[in-house]
Amino acid sequence: VHGVPFRSWDGVNGNNYAGYCAHASTLFPTWHRPYVALFEVGKSSAFGIWSSLIQGSKSSGATHKRSPRDTRAHNGLGIGMQPEHFVYLIGTGLLPRRCLQRIHTMAYQLLTQQPNYGPFSNIAYSDGHGARYNSIENLHNGIHMFVGNGGHMSVIPYSSFDPIFWLHHANVDRLFALWQAVYPDSHIAPQANGEASFTRDRGQIEDANTPLTPFHSNNTGSLWTSTTAWSTRAFGYAYPEIIDWRVNSSQLTYNVKAALNAMYNPTNSVTQRARTVDGSENLKLSPNAMNAQWFANIQIKKWVPILNDFDLSRHCLRYSRSDISTPFFVHLFIGAAPADPATWSFAPNLVGSHAVIDNTLLGSATSDVTATMFGQIPLNHALLAAGNSDLSPDKVIPLLTDQLEWRLQDTSDVPLDVGNFSSLRIHVVGQEVQQRASREEFPEYGQLVVYRQITQGKPGGLEAGDDPR
Repeated sequence: VHGVPFRSWDGVNGNNYAGYCAHASTLFPTWHRPYVALFEVGKSSAFGIWSSLIQGSKSSGATHKRSPRDTRAHNGLGIGMQPEHFVYLIGTGLLPRRCLQRIHTMAYQLLTQQPNYGPFSNIAYSDGHGARYNSIENLHNGIHMFVGNGGHMSVIPYSSFDPIFWLHHANVDRLFALWQAVYPDSHIAPQANGEASFTRDRGQIEDANTPLTPFHSNNTGSLWTSTTAWSTRAFGYAYPEIIDWRVNSSQLTYNVKAALNAMYNPTNSVTQRARTVDGSENLKLSPNAMNAQWFANIQIKKWVPILNDFDLSRHCLRYSRSDISTPFFVHLFIGAAPADPATWSFAPNLVGSHAVIDNTLLGSATSDVTATMFGQIPLNHALLAAGNSDLSPDKVIPLLTDQLEWRLQDTSDVPLDVGNFSSLRIHVVGQEVQQRASREEFPEYGQLVVYRQITQGKPGGLEAGDDPR
């Protein structure tokens, strides 16, 4: 359903060259809701299959336990492909523990600053961000890449065959539900999708009534839509932080804001414990340190090639104009990147990483097309770790202008030439933040300001005439 084997499911026919999943699309949060709910319905049988497969592959080593590669495993899952198609997809990466505080910061920033569904929902939204490039899909992509690290999770058409996919997407749905409780009046607006799916070509306008194929909502042939799938109540479940019965909408918003502050606000103890779990960054962010926020915004055009550019044996897309493989990372550093690229993802001076995931959604184009994607990396923690207690523009701008660097790298730790990514644009934004004393109130955020001088003129930075808004 989500990706391979690109076949019709439940009688919903399509183009047979992509999965049904909605990515780079306004439907990203809502499409995955009935998908995760469907898994819940059938999880007993699914877990039974995986249990037998894992038992059958124990002798082949620990790295195969989550992604067994023998013929029985893949035939049993109905893929109909030979094991060699999965040789390069068996790895499972480790989420660098120092990424945890950045994930918390990204989640909190997104849930407390983005009241509009469009830019919240997906990486392809381009109708004015107000310099806020973060989205729930951007946050989601990073987890796929860090956990997958070249394995199933980092290649979207195969990712749902890794059991951790379901834990990940249950949490994505939970974050979506939290956002809905905070901003109950924000809804879907029409948007052209950035990538094709099994039933839709790239560039089609999607809205609240677009069918979430292939998920039927009843026995008469009706399909779920974003309107009918908008609430988890329709599927009979809720999340612990969203107890939405016996309270009105205002009280629910109040309760959820308090829960978000307790879980994700960078000034509280919960986030601090996660931040120092590996002992490598024993840094606590005081409320005073959060009187300003800094982010690196990333924009890049992803080439979507014609069908014959897809090489199944290598599990990657070849960008015909620059011959670059995906998926890949954009790593940001304060100071020089380590000489050994294999250490980049765990470098002490790593600021964060932006993930461009491999979806292999080819569309019906007869020539190459592009889809512009947006992402954001928080900078505060790295600035403070570098000994900068003053986050005012007078201190931060000279530091980042002199020391902010970036490198591109594929999931095999091979560096990629930034010069081959002519569409890459990285710029820095900052804003004032006023913390609130009440536990159920979000901080008051000032206007985001673009500081062009930090990256302008650097390869992959802003160029004269670029409008980063």
